[in-house]
Amino acid sequence: MLTSDKIIEIFVKVDDFCKEFETEIAKHQLIDYF
Repeated sequence: MLTSDKIIEIFVKVDDFCKEFETEIAKHQLIDYF
């Protein structure tokens, strides 16, 4: 069973991933969606 702590942890990890992903995209300028 997922606790609220686990759910928050998942969202934090997703958020961190998105920040890293946006940084990499900006560096390489592959896509101009952001």
